[in-house]
Amino acid sequence: MWDLANQVIDYALSVPLSVAEAGVWTLHERNGVVAEGAGGLTVGAAMFCPLEKLGEGVKDWKKVVCVVSGRGIDRSKLFQILDKYDKMEAVANGCLSANWTVRGSNATMSNDASSSASLMTTSSLPITTMQEISKAEKLTVLTEKEVEQKLPMHKCIQSTKEALIALSNKTGKMPIRQVSQLPQNEIQKPGYLVTMPSYHDGYAACKLITVYPQNSNTAKFSSHQGVVALFNAKQNGQLLLLADAHQITSTRTAAASAVATMTLARKESHVLAILGTGEQARSHFVSMLETGLPIVQ
Repeated sequence: MWDLANQVIDYALSVPLSVAEAGVWTLHERNGVVAEGAGGLTVGAAMFCPLEKLGEGVKDWKKVVCVVSGRGIDRSKLFQILDKYDKMEAVANGCLSANWTVRGSNATMSNDASSSASLMTTSSLPITTMQEISKAEKLTVLTEKEVEQKLPMHKCIQSTKEALIALSNKTGKMPIRQVSQLPQNEIQKPGYLVTMPSYHDGYAACKLITVYPQNSNTAKFSSHQGVVALFNAKQNGQLLLLADAHQITSTRTAAASAVATMTLARKESHVLAILGTGEQARSHFVSMLETGLPIVQ
């Protein structure tokens, strides 16, 4: 993969496997989130990467978003990681000896430093026809295709930006998601039930999904299935909307990356690198075209 990425990336930080495991452990123990390797990789890098040891030129580095398409979670490996540590101190100590390297250069980072960073996961409430929905007397139900039609990427990017601002200035609320492991037996495959609530500007919403990682091996069902429910929270608590969560997730995730890119990327940036060919890779390509950057490669 590096040989391919090296064609468009001059330098890349190589995150040690132990740090990726630390990220998986931290997400599970602190937030109840079961993450794949890609999720643990970014969290581990944010928490433990000793940026001050990168050497000369580090101030010129910019944030990079890497999209990785996986094939589900190896539960046996997940249990090994969760059993490896018993507390946060052990996780941090385990990362002290990690061998951080920078690919594409001769720089090698020191092994005697670790740093921590506060972590917060965010999501938005991307509703494009709020006024229409709130005035409707009957419940509105949107299929995946209808969500795609009513939630174009450019509108979702603006909605996501407003949601992130509301979360930052505390006018919006987003409690930590709850993950419940579903019972399993010889017939029923392992799965999870996940609830993700939020509140903003008189509306409450909750994303309710099931996660069955083994569905990635089939074409019949998605690994993530569910609905987003919207309620009138400033009057009577009326259920206003049920919308397919699959398409909302696909669009909203990429929209958040677009907001971050528009805020953090250098305005002259013109090369886009996407690692992976899955659904998120496709939706991120669409979202990056909405950032206004002069992408030519």
